[in-house]
Amino acid sequence: MTTDFLKTFMALFTITNPIGNIPLFLALTAKQSLKQKRQVIIVAAIAVMVTLIISLFVGKAILDTLSIQLAAFELAGQTIIATLAWSMLHAQTSGQRHTPEEQAEATTKDSIAIVPLAIPILAGPGAMSTVISYASRASGSQHLLAVLVILAVTVTIAVCFLLAPMLQKVLGVTGMNVLTRVFGLLLLAISIGSAANALKELFPMLGKL
Repeated sequence: MTTDFLKTFMALFTITNPIGNIPLFLALTAKQSLKQKRQVIIVAAIAVMVTLIISLFVGKAILDTLSIQLAAFELAGQTIIATLAWSMLHAQTSGQRHTPEEQAEATTKDSIAIVPLAIPILAGPGAMSTVISYASRASGSQHLLAVLVILAVTVTIAVCFLLAPMLQKVLGVTGMNVLTRVFGLLLLAISIGSAANALKELFPMLGKL
């Protein structure tokens, strides 16, 4: 169970990428007081938690209602994740998380906690598809494990943003870019492996090659 927890945690933590999103968080909250920044962090963390837990328990029902094959959904989700990972390898922000127009609009909002910080920057398509795919294959205690992973990731996101000024100062731009690239490489490896398994389910003949 410990191995499953760590594996799922690392996958979801890598996809949400709070460390790589520290510069964006600091930019969006540059004009806010320390108290306001803390409020944004708390609201964003709660929004991420709620979004992922809803995806965990409702996502499978949506797939069944729309008659979408799990393997097809996984392949689509892993394609999104691979694109995100490729952007991370180049230390860039993926347009799947948010667009420049959304970022420009966010700077004029009183609160950016839910949109765009929680959704889609942190709990974007990649994170939601990962949770839904896991839930579709999980049973019994595995759902509890997934909830614990989501809670752990949410707390980690909050801690990273609370320590954002210090982390940016210690790591610097180069340090954060290096970490982002490492996470991107790990995420790409995970997505390729999962996509390969999904392809074998969609096309069983591939498993015989």
